[in-house]
Amino acid sequence: MALILYEPNPLPFLQVFEREERTFTMGDDLPVIKISQDWNKFGVAAVVWEAALILGTYLMTIREDIKGKEILELGSGTGFCGIVSSLLGGNVVMTDLADCLDACHQNTKLNLNHLHNFDVKPLNWEDDHKREWANKHFDYIIGADLVYIEETFQNLVKTFKYFHNINKTVKILLAGKIRYKERFQKFQNILEKDFSIEFLQHDDSSNIYLAKIS
Repeated sequence: MALILYEPNPLPFLQVFEREERTFTMGDDLPVIKISQDWNKFGVAAVVWEAALILGTYLMTIREDIKGKEILELGSGTGFCGIVSSLLGGNVVMTDLADCLDACHQNTKLNLNHLHNFDVKPLNWEDDHKREWANKHFDYIIGADLVYIEETFQNLVKTFKYFHNINKTVKILLAGKIRYKERFQKFQNILEKDFSIEFLQHDDSSNIYLAKIS
């Protein structure tokens, strides 16, 4: 694992993740986003990480293209980026493992009055997706901090390929923190067998990146 994810007393710089509720203002014309967090109960899946904020901010810059589009969020966790996409007028399906969806359900309820068209569904990257997701056309696939467990890399790319085969013009946007360069390079090597990756942003101090995959 990349981090000790369930440490009951995180380091001081992680204490923001122990707040039970956080609020985010993404734009003057958008409602404040309320996010419930439960680090002690759910760990990594139930807090808003920096990469999610980077991705959410980028979505704001392409808001005119997000409006009315079909958007799939992978590894939704709190659902933050999916909620941003919905506020911008996207038709969003937020997904995660079945036992990791509680936080996403809770946060969509907190923001329900302001959300556009959305759904919350389980999606396991190990599945072949053919029954549940057959012919599901998405314009965007988005995800934050998906690349950290090496054993999931093949299945993550397989999931990209499945939806890309349905819509060859799907745009894939990923943000994340590179915690181990060698591990990220392994992911990149697997990815580049079928896709190209363009880094739109990379902060050397935080090692957080934003990338477009096509």
